[in-house]
Amino acid sequence: MTRKILKSILAIMLFVPGLCFAKEVHYMTEEYPPYNFAEGSEITGISIDILAEMREKMNMEPPKVSLFPWVRGYRFAQMPNKHNVIFSTTRTEDRIPKFKWVGPIAKTEVSVFCNKNVKAEISNDEDLSKYTYAVIRDDIGQLELTSRNVPKSSVQDVTKFDVMVNLVKTGRKNCFAYEGNVASYLMQKSGVNANDFERKYVLIQGELYYAFNKSVSDSDIETHQKALDEVRADKDLLDS
Repeated sequence: MTRKILKSILAIMLFVPGLCFAKEVHYMTEEYPPYNFAEGSEITGISIDILAEMREKMNMEPPKVSLFPWVRGYRFAQMPNKHNVIFSTTRTEDRIPKFKWVGPIAKTEVSVFCNKNVKAEISNDEDLSKYTYAVIRDDIGQLELTSRNVPKSSVQDVTKFDVMVNLVKTGRKNCFAYEGNVASYLMQKSGVNANDFERKYVLIQGELYYAFNKSVSDSDIETHQKALDEVRADKDLLDS
């Protein structure tokens, strides 16, 4: 191959949008419907669909996504020098310095749900300390309770949604803290009667993001963000 032809090929590659020599990232998610969840042998959901469209705009193959329990995936996503991504992740002040961020994907609302028999009354942050809680370890619900000075002795962390809800349903804990849409979806899926619980307090209204390991290059982050912006623009156009 002549030097002139080689230069021409390289020039074309440099100017084709999304075509680059970036190191492939490892996408990780959890059971967090309707945003991301397992359906048979497939991983699907709103965030998965958006990611697939993003990679199409980046001229890349459909994403390979691994499903992990939140605790494990969240830990993997922060391992040094690993090109890992965890989603869908609520972006908070505490988490901002731990990752590089691409988003938003969707709005989110994390609330406190209490056993109806408890007749909890929560009108401010101070009232939170009157009750006991079940939470998912390292989940946004646990982080928000901690930031509001709820005693650690009042909070039991677990790794599975059904265990968390059962602790409250059986009266061993008064309440659980979790994302509202996801809680409703998972309770319906698992046959839990949502009427046994009452939403008593909103902890945070925020947005969900793709959280990238800090070792991922800024150029890769910019490429993903540009693709997401284009996907969102396309959807706005279709909805208008």
